[in-house]
Amino acid sequence: MKRAVISLAILIILGAGLSVLYWESAGAEPAYEGVAADPVLFEPTRADMETGTEDAIDLPADAGGGIPAITEGGTYRLSGRYTETVVVEAEDQIVRLLLDNAEISTNDGAAIYVKSAGKVFITIPAGTESILSDSAYYTDVIANGAIYSESDITINGGGKLSVTGYKDDAIHTEGELRLIGCDVSLMAKRCGIKANDGMLICPDTLDIASEKMGLMTSRPGQGVKGDIDIVYGKISIVAGDTSVRSSKDIYVMNCSVYMRSAVEDIHADGEAHVDEACIV
Repeated sequence: MKRAVISLAILIILGAGLSVLYWESAGAEPAYEGVAADPVLFEPTRADMETGTEDAIDLPADAGGGIPAITEGGTYRLSGRYTETVVVEAEDQIVRLLLDNAEISTNDGAAIYVKSAGKVFITIPAGTESILSDSAYYTDVIANGAIYSESDITINGGGKLSVTGYKDDAIHTEGELRLIGCDVSLMAKRCGIKANDGMLICPDTLDIASEKMGLMTSRPGQGVKGDIDIVYGKISIVAGDTSVRSSKDIYVMNCSVYMRSAVEDIHADGEAHVDEACIV
């Protein structure tokens, strides 16, 4: 991570893929009023950009016999209607879930539950729309989000994703979350997105309506751990408590953010670096 270099990711959706343009200026003056000259930001990796569908394994929709757990790395295509939790238990392997016009709505628990994986990519291809929701009732009390993960998550692509968290959070990860591209709509009983180790937010659009927090982290640490970096996209957050709450630092730049909160719009336990021109 480079403290003396500004790296801002500007995403361009090209069909089903993503390309990234980096602007770098060593020793530059602050890019925005209130934003440090040497921000330590999450930097998207090449893997975060990839939306490949080659060699995808079709995960059959409900056929009365339950959905098999994903226990090996690879790319899995979900298409159609699912009424049971999609479980990932792949130890330290990399798993990509390709949501191809999928609808996942459960009567018990999360829509997607990542118990273990090296990392999980959730890809929403351009031209598709997927809808996920959990149940207000959970037999497994560990998971508490419509998308719940014990591992890091990247959500990418160029399609539309709607997620409703009837019990607690719409999206919850114990690790990091990176949202890159997509048009995302979240409704939640508690948090729109809770990523304990930090998050990078650069969607096409992101709309959140939550009863408590819009975006939240809870575990500060070295480097970017615990940060919330909002660096691209058109974002709207309506929250019953706080729109953006970080256990460490917050960076807001190169985006448009609308916030309406009952308590406060932005709260950082560390420092908040906000380009006021981004706030609408």
